[in-house]
Amino acid sequence: MSSDIKTNLVFTKVKDKIESFEMRIISEDDYYLKKKKTKLALNDFDGYVYIFDNNKNFVSGLLYQDGKKVGDLGNNIKKSRILDQVEICVDWHSQVCVDGYGCYDWLYTHTTCSTVNIDGSAGSIFTTALEAAMSGGSSSSLSSMLQFPGIQDLWSHLNATEQAYFTAKWWLLPDAYNAYRAAEDYVLFYYCNNNDDGNWNAFKHAFWAAMLSATVGPRTALEITDNHEVGQDAVNQSMDLFNNNLGINTFKQISSQVAAEPIANKKTGIILNAILQKIAQGQGRRLLPENVDISLQTLNITTNANRCR
Repeated sequence: MSSDIKTNLVFTKVKDKIESFEMRIISEDDYYLKKKKTKLALNDFDGYVYIFDNNKNFVSGLLYQDGKKVGDLGNNIKKSRILDQVEICVDWHSQVCVDGYGCYDWLYTHTTCSTVNIDGSAGSIFTTALEAAMSGGSSSSLSSMLQFPGIQDLWSHLNATEQAYFTAKWWLLPDAYNAYRAAEDYVLFYYCNNNDDGNWNAFKHAFWAAMLSATVGPRTALEITDNHEVGQDAVNQSMDLFNNNLGINTFKQISSQVAAEPIANKKTGIILNAILQKIAQGQGRRLLPENVDISLQTLNITTNANRCR
C-alpha cells in the first residue's frame, strides 16, 4: 500500500438525517513515479477511495484509473454487474498520549475485513466529496498540518531543503514527526545524552532512519534522511549519512520480522534491539574525541559504551 493515505471527514444529509463518514484516499504505489507528480491530483488519479462509518465498518468506495472512476466498491451491487471482488482489511490501532510527554507507540487492537464487489456503475455521493478533498493545493494542506504542535516543532528544526521537500509531500509529516520524536526520546532513555558526538548520536540517527523505514518505506526514508544532512560540515555529514544508512539497511534485514509482529510497541522493540546491537558491534560511526572542536575530531567505530540503561 502507498504511504500516501489522505483522510477526510465527510458529512451527508438526507432530509433531517445527518451522518458522518471517514473517507480514505489511497494512491497506487507507483502513482508519483508514473505520473511524475509530488502530490495527488484528481485529473490523473490512480487508486482507491474507501468509506467507513462511525463504527469503523466499510460502507462503499470508488476505483479510479487515470482520473476517471472505473468502478464502485460495495456489498449491495447486483450480481449481473459484478466485474470482480476484493477483500478490504483494515488494521485498527490506538495510541496513548500523556500531557507533557507526547504520544507514544501505536497499539494494535483489531482487524476488520469485508469482501466487496467491484462494478462499473456510475454515481456516488462520495465522488463529489472526493473532488472537493483533492481540489485543494499542498499549501493549504501543509498549513493545516502545521497547526499540530508536534509537527510545528519538527518544522522549526528542518533546513530549507527539508522544508521544500515536505511542502510538496506534506502527508509524510506525521510519520516523520513520530520517527523524530521516538529517536529523541529513546536516545535520552538509553544514553541520557543527546549531543552530536559519541555512540548516542550514532544510535539516534540509525534508529530514526529505521523507524522512518518502517512507516514510509526505505526509499522515502533515504530521501528524508539525506535531506536532513544538507549543509553540514563534511565530517558530521559523513558520520550522519553513514548511521542513517545503517538504520535503513538494518530495517531491511529485519523487515519480515517486524511485519510478522502484530503489536506496535513490540515492532518498535525489535527495531530498538537490532539498532542497539549494531552500535555495540561497531557497525556505526561516531566522532572522537567527544565534545571538542570539530577540527580535532575523526570518525571512529561505535562501541557498547556510554549506555545509562
